[in-house]
Amino acid sequence: MPKDFYNILGVGKNASQDDIKKAYRKLAHQYHPDKAGGNAEKFKEINEAYQVLSDANKRSQYDRFGQTFQGAPGGGAGFGGQGFGFGGFDFRDFSAQGGPASGWDFEDIFDMFGDTFGTRGNRAQSAMAGRDIQVDVELILEEVATGVTKEFSFFKQAQCPTCNGNGAKAGSQAVTCATCKGSGKVAQMRNILFGTFQTVTTCPECEGSGRIIKDKCPTCKGEGRLKKEEKISVTIPAGVRDSDTLELTGKGEAGKKGARSGNLFVRMHIKPHQLFVRQGSDVYYKASIDFSAAALGGEVQVPTLYGEEVVALSAGTQSGEKIILHGKGLPQMSGWGKGNQIIEVIIKVPKKLSTKAKQLLRELENEL
Repeated sequence: MPKDFYNILGVGKNASQDDIKKAYRKLAHQYHPDKAGGNAEKFKEINEAYQVLSDANKRSQYDRFGQTFQGAPGGGAGFGGQGFGFGGFDFRDFSAQGGPASGWDFEDIFDMFGDTFGTRGNRAQSAMAGRDIQVDVELILEEVATGVTKEFSFFKQAQCPTCNGNGAKAGSQAVTCATCKGSGKVAQMRNILFGTFQTVTTCPECEGSGRIIKDKCPTCKGEGRLKKEEKISVTIPAGVRDSDTLELTGKGEAGKKGARSGNLFVRMHIKPHQLFVRQGSDVYYKASIDFSAAALGGEVQVPTLYGEEVVALSAGTQSGEKIILHGKGLPQMSGWGKGNQIIEVIIKVPKKLSTKAKQLLRELENEL
């Protein structure tokens, strides 16, 4: 069955060249074989459709004759068992020369055909940089209420103290890499059907640093870092929420040969509280009140995140009634004050009553 190139790209027959190009770029990104979830056959089909619809002459003939337009007068090369691609470039030939099917490393196909044709981003810095680290910290609500300083330790790649991270032996100097001339990257030329293609990759000789260390540091063997235990103190502000994360720039693993360090991410875990339930910046507390105190009124003492608080009860307080302690909740991260503590009154009904108590309650019942 002839293929519907418009349907393959998800555009209408009146689509502009710009619409076709946008649709192609989106689908090629989605189905590229080198990407997660890619599909080589679908990618082929998308390129086949784009090769025709992006060319005004081929598109015109396709609209007139369908997929068999290669048999029409003046028709271009067809696709029945033939290659597909851009301007006669066959992606199957490309694959045989070291393309995606043979594992050629490239991040984005559009780097090849964009305005910066033939170049790739310099990955040297990211290759040499230290890794980010995440640590988890447990907090109780009282610590969230006031803020707290936590100390903890972990193992990481840290800067070598002997060479201060440069990887060179004391008194020696690193020299400029002869392979990349100090740039940290090298260009590789590939001959393909429609010309010469250039890729830029991290220099394998200096690993992207641009320098060669001839006399290496005896402690770190030239890497500029060592694995060691790190102890750190972190001040956690009041009001943080569960899963909030603090980022400490440069406190992750050290980079190779003096490259930038990674970052440290401190993730918060708020433990459930025995007394309080948090909702935003408010905290909820259930207070059990004696029947007599609820009926007659008086004062009761209740806990808060900041210590004990005396609360006045009015006579005739009902079970389920709520009392608000303003400003006794958690600080708001915006800095605009604190939330409240909401007290829900739960009236305790005694399970066992003396004969006298029963008599008094009956007398009270007659008066109500």
